[in-house]
Amino acid sequence: MGADKSMEVSSPSLPLDWASTVALVWKRMVCPREDGACCGRNLKIQATNQAKNSVEHEHVLDCAAQTINVPGVNVALYKTCIAPPFEMNVHSGNEMISRGIETLGCFECGVLKKLMRFMEQTPPDTFFLDIGANIGMYSLHAAAWGRDVFAFEPFQRNYQRICKSISMNNGFEERLIVFNVALTDHPTTIGFGSVTEENFGGIHVKEEEASQGKSSGAPVRGVDYAPGIQLSSLKSVLPLNRPAVIKIDVEGSECGALSGAMDYLHALDILYVAIEWSEAMLNCEHADAIFELFGKNRLSPYQYIYFEDIWRPLKVTEWRNWRNDPHIFEVLKSHAMDIAWIREHA
Repeated sequence: MGADKSMEVSSPSLPLDWASTVALVWKRMVCPREDGACCGRNLKIQATNQAKNSVEHEHVLDCAAQTINVPGVNVALYKTCIAPPFEMNVHSGNEMISRGIETLGCFECGVLKKLMRFMEQTPPDTFFLDIGANIGMYSLHAAAWGRDVFAFEPFQRNYQRICKSISMNNGFEERLIVFNVALTDHPTTIGFGSVTEENFGGIHVKEEEASQGKSSGAPVRGVDYAPGIQLSSLKSVLPLNRPAVIKIDVEGSECGALSGAMDYLHALDILYVAIEWSEAMLNCEHADAIFELFGKNRLSPYQYIYFEDIWRPLKVTEWRNWRNDPHIFEVLKSHAMDIAWIREHA
C-alpha cells in the first residue's frame, strides 16, 4: 500500500514563500545527572566531529534562510536532558512534542534512550537515517554523539525548528543534513491535512487542504504541500555500504516510505530500525519484502510498553498474527505501537 493517489495534488508553479522563525527567544538550561534527573547548571556539549562533505540537492534547503528573526514569532529554546545534551528549538505554546521536551528534557524518552544506547556501541562510521524527523529530537541527539545524520521532514514549521537547533549547536552543520520532502513509493506531491496547534507530529496528507492555500490564496510549499520522492532516488547523495541506524515515524505512511526505499536500504548494513507500527503497516502490500530485508540484517522485533517502560520480544515468524495478540490489538485500536528491530550484537 503506497501513497493514496487520490490525495495527490498538482505542484503549484509559484516561488517558494518561506516564512522564517526566531524571535523572543528564551532559555532554560538543564543538564543530565547519572540517575537521569535534571539539574540547573549549564553543561557544554562534547561530541566527536565527524565532518562530512556538504550535500547539494534540490531538496536540501538553506537552513540559514529558515532562521531569520521575524517579529511576533514566539519561540522557546531548551537544553535537552539526555546525555550528551544539546540546545533545541521547540514550538512555543501547547504543542505536545515541544511541551514534552520542555517538561522532561526529551520526547519519547524510553524509545530514544534505547536507540541511543544501542548507537553508542556501533562502529564509528554508523550513520543515522531519520524518516519523519519532526523537530529533530532523534536527529539532533545522534548529531550530538558525533554521528552523520540524514533527516527527512516535509512540514515547514518543524523544518524551521530543526534548522534553528542546528545553528545553535557547534559542529551540527557538518554532521546533520535535512531534506525538506516526504518519502513515498513514487514521485508525487502531497498535501497536508488540517494542522492542530497541539500536535505538529500528527499531520496527515489531505488533498483539499493543499489546494485551498492560506491567506495569499495560493498553496505554499512546506505549509500546504511538499514533494514526495522515493528514498532510493537519493542514492547518489546518501551513504552506501555503511552501517545504519534508522528511525521511521510518518503517521501511518510507513509502508509507502519503506516501499520507495527498498533499493537503497539493500545497500546498507542495517543494525537497528525504530518504527511506529500501525494496522496499516500490517496490511502493507510490501510487508513480506520489508520483513525479508529486516531478516537479512538479522534484526529481532521488540515492542515498547510505555506504562511499564519495558521492551517485550515479538516472534518475527508470527508477524501476520500480531493483530491477534490481545495486547497488541488493544494498542493498535487506539494508536500505533513502537517497535525496535534490533541486531542483538552490533
